[in-house]
Amino acid sequence: MTNTPSVSSDSRKQFNDLVQSAAEAMKIDVRTCLECLKEMGVEPDDSDALELLRSEDVTDADGEKFFVSSGSVKIARFRKGWRILRGAQKQLLVEQAPTKDGLAQLAATLRPVSQYKDKELIEQYGEDCSSEILAELEKRSKGKKFVVFNKDGNVNVDATLTLLRQARKGSVTSTWLVDGTLKDVHPLGLFPKSKIEICPLFPEIVLIDGYSDRLKDTWKGIPMDVRIAVRVARDIGFIDINSKAHLARFMSDLRSVLNPKEWILSISPEIRKKYEELQEMNRLPILTKRPSLAKNGTADPFYVAKRGNCSY
Repeated sequence: MTNTPSVSSDSRKQFNDLVQSAAEAMKIDVRTCLECLKEMGVEPDDSDALELLRSEDVTDADGEKFFVSSGSVKIARFRKGWRILRGAQKQLLVEQAPTKDGLAQLAATLRPVSQYKDKELIEQYGEDCSSEILAELEKRSKGKKFVVFNKDGNVNVDATLTLLRQARKGSVTSTWLVDGTLKDVHPLGLFPKSKIEICPLFPEIVLIDGYSDRLKDTWKGIPMDVRIAVRVARDIGFIDINSKAHLARFMSDLRSVLNPKEWILSISPEIRKKYEELQEMNRLPILTKRPSLAKNGTADPFYVAKRGNCSY
């Protein structure tokens, strides 16, 4: 009679803890996690369960087959939980054991934004900062403008910090002296270098990553000089913006021709003549602009003048 090696209590506890943590990471129950492992041949009662789970013979593809392909868990969640099961996360923590300063930095990162110091908020402020940072700065500034930028477009932290504290007291100014140079003071959400693009066919529409909601099509990949030619043709009546069929055909042709700008100018001699006149006078339409200010003084990136910032 063959004796099956018994599983030590420590080994079993370690296995159970791993399964529990992995199941939470994958957002599935422990029972489902155990069933997937059993399908792979990893039995929790086996003495070598942990060893087998972390063996080179068990691959990531094996785990994906029984967890993801079975429909039990999504791929991103699987990868997070699989790292735990394989012990990679534990190993990573051992290899990168945080120092005292590292722990302090981690604790600071986990604080709610409301507990950030003014300077910390300003240092994190930018075009890609979180909505929480924006909301907290808006709250502390009481909706008043206080941001100063350097010549390179980065926030001047010291000047902005001073003006934020003044804004909290109710003071506001439109300019501020920095090292002998007069700087404009900006509201939240308005950046000197940021620009928005305008739809050539519907100048009241702001493009979102190239997409025009009114046109139901994208201008992404179409050069700006081609868009300007489209705008000229549209403004003198050679593009029927009220016909969806016409617009669909036009956009399709625009992408298929070898030289789209020349193709547009060749639609009619009037288009070429108008384009060349405007070019000569340096008055071709401008299809980018900076965000405007709303009536309350805050940045409104979706306001566009009806003429689309066109100079003619």
